[in-house]
Amino acid sequence: MVKPRILLSLSLAVVAAALVAAVVALSAGPFNDAREHAPPGEETPILADEFVAFKGQLGDFVVVPDQAADYPCQSTAVSPDPQASELYSPVFSPDAVAGQCENGLIVSITDQGREVTGRRYFIGEARVPFEAPKDRLVLLTVGGKPAIAQLPMPGFPGTLRLAVVDRFPDGQEPGILTFVDNTDMTLEQGAKLAEEIMGAGS
Repeated sequence: MVKPRILLSLSLAVVAAALVAAVVALSAGPFNDAREHAPPGEETPILADEFVAFKGQLGDFVVVPDQAADYPCQSTAVSPDPQASELYSPVFSPDAVAGQCENGLIVSITDQGREVTGRRYFIGEARVPFEAPKDRLVLLTVGGKPAIAQLPMPGFPGTLRLAVVDRFPDGQEPGILTFVDNTDMTLEQGAKLAEEIMGAGS
């Protein structure tokens, strides 16, 4: 017959082992670098590529992480009639949202579905808020217009971003940027969608 003291010791040992296993499992979770927990001499893929985001001029564009191009005025309300703007495209869904300024000017139309698409006015430089190393930034032409794409991060579908300058600012007339954001499309598919939004795909 096992004495109560021995039973207590065994129970404590089991609890301690369970706690150690739980701590090890948590330390190897998705928010830590898996390489720290790989067996010696064994390669373990990391969850994201490690990079220094490019910042600077690329063709007609200026890439500044998390900083988009300037609007001609600050959007203060949602327009009830997006179709009244030259920014509107029949490709947009009925759920597309148009932002307008105090003077009634619609400055952006954004359609958030499977991907985020839209068109917007801009002044000054054609600044895009991409965040990627230079080797994942590609200059191309879409519908005869200058464009820039941020290729998907390896292993992370749905991270393709594409911006097209449909019109550069000219005097008092603002420029127009068309964008396809956060999509799992290929670059060719994203470019085709941007063409359709601009009306250049027919």
